[in-house]
Amino acid sequence: MAENSLTPKEALTYGWNYFQLHATQRMSLFNFFIILASLLTTGIVTTSQDKFGIEHLPVVLSLMLIVLSVVFWKLDGRVKFLLKHVEDVLKNVEASTKGNKEEDMFCIFTGEEKKTNRLKKDNCMLHPVNYHLSYSKCLGSVYLFFGLLGFCCLSFTLLRIHPAIFSDISGLFNKARSFSSHDCG
Repeated sequence: MAENSLTPKEALTYGWNYFQLHATQRMSLFNFFIILASLLTTGIVTTSQDKFGIEHLPVVLSLMLIVLSVVFWKLDGRVKFLLKHVEDVLKNVEASTKGNKEEDMFCIFTGEEKKTNRLKKDNCMLHPVNYHLSYSKCLGSVYLFFGLLGFCCLSFTLLRIHPAIFSDISGLFNKARSFSSHDCG
């Protein structure tokens, strides 16, 4: 063995520490997002009331909620990539250390992958309650929810503040439709 190489135990410890760091980071990012998104949503609702007096503040807060959702979704994707990378490393370490069938039960990452694939195959869309959802799908749906909420709040606020904007837009669509329906020849 080379002088600078790691033993399987050292590689496992190193990989596990890296995995734990990024898994904790992912949950911390998500918790931080929930707090910020909740505060922005509360701000949107509060400032949307007529008695508040600053009519463009909900527009700014809605845009901030949309941008925040996209940024945190992209950050989550990056952390997911790092976690998948270290999972592959840990699977290789597990594969290099397993000798007999009894030790297979200690292969956490390879065993989880096999069980998850079996679960996905067995519980396809036939049983929606039992449908397998990964962390990425669950977290992504929360980011999507808040992003859409920000878009809906933005649309509602603009419609309330400047109803002429939407009538002008629909007028443009009507003109475009009538122009395209005329025969140019």
